[in-house]
Amino acid sequence: MIMKTNRFLIFIILCLLKHQAFSFNNEKDSLPKLKKNSFYTELLGAGILGSIDYERAFKVKKNTFLVSIGALYIPRKKVNSHPSKYLFVPIKISFEIGKKQHFYPSIGFLYEDGTEYYYSNPDGLRGIKYQKTAVLFFYCSPINYRFNFKNSTFLSVNLYAFRRIYYLNENMMGLKYDYRVYPFLGIQFGKKF
Repeated sequence: MIMKTNRFLIFIILCLLKHQAFSFNNEKDSLPKLKKNSFYTELLGAGILGSIDYERAFKVKKNTFLVSIGALYIPRKKVNSHPSKYLFVPIKISFEIGKKQHFYPSIGFLYEDGTEYYYSNPDGLRGIKYQKTAVLFFYCSPINYRFNFKNSTFLSVNLYAFRRIYYLNENMMGLKYDYRVYPFLGIQFGKKF
């Protein structure tokens, strides 16, 4: 009788261990796999007026870092066939916190390159001049929240703080420093793949 009871207990323990191992494997399989690439568009945000961005995720041990670069090109009205234009290039590094819905504090730089043509006299009849500017912003974004959906799309709401750290005006041949901080909101919508 004791032998039968022992065999029965051993059988139950083996079944439990097998079930536990099967559950553990299922949990590992059910964890979302890291999709390393993303494309998204951002309204306002790191590109000031908006941008189209590519993002790449890097896994370092248990941590996930995101590096993104974007661009926005704005052609403006022509002055006697000379087009004015602006190019914005935001670069950002983020640290992801959370498994499904993510907080991701970020830091980055925004480079703005602009060329604007204008008339040198108020009448606008003669004397076309141009002004070329290069502006570098540093920004941090401590408050970011990303909603991840089942079809690998996401929606992010970001709060930025900008500070202009470099400003070069070709006509003025000098640098301007601006110590003010500008708060800014950004909304991203994109897809991971």
